[in-house]
Amino acid sequence: MNKSHIHIIFSLIVFIPLFIMAVVLSPQKAGALSIFSPFGGRVTVWLPEAPGCLPITAAVGVATAGTVTITIEQLKVGAPKGGTFGILRINGMLVPGLTKIYSHKMYQIPGNWVLGNSFDLCKSDFAGKLGSKVVDAICGVAAGTCPINNLVHKMGTSLIP
Repeated sequence: MNKSHIHIIFSLIVFIPLFIMAVVLSPQKAGALSIFSPFGGRVTVWLPEAPGCLPITAAVGVATAGTVTITIEQLKVGAPKGGTFGILRINGMLVPGLTKIYSHKMYQIPGNWVLGNSFDLCKSDFAGKLGSKVVDAICGVAAGTCPINNLVHKMGTSLIP
C-alpha cells in the first residue's frame, strides 16, 4: 500500500463515524426562530461613538457617578447585506458572551470586509424580567437613532485591503 491509500483509509476511519454522529445527534426539526440576523459586506463608516447613543451613554454615566462608562460604536456596512450596527463596550471592554470579534479586528478601516450576525436588544429577551424596564427605557430614548436594534453579536474581519 502506498501513502495515498493509507491517508484515504485513515480519513474514512475518522470522518465517517464523525459524520454519522453529527447526523444522529442533530436536531430533527427546527425550534424557535433565531434572534440573530446575518450581515456582511465592506465597511463604509466606523465611528468610535454613535451620535444617536449619547443620551443613553450620558445617562448611564450620571446614574453610576462615572464608575460605568458605556460606549456604542457605530459601524456602517455596505452591500451585499449591510446596515448600521452597534458594538457595545462597557468600560472599554466588549461584553463577554454578548459580543465576540474574530480574526484581525480591523473593522474600523473602511473598505475591509466584515461578516457576522447581530441582534435587536429591544426585541430580544436579553435582559430578562428584571432588566426589561431598563431596556424598555433605553429603547424608548434611542427611538431609532442609536443602533441598539442591530448590536453586533459575532463578527469576523478581513486583513487591511
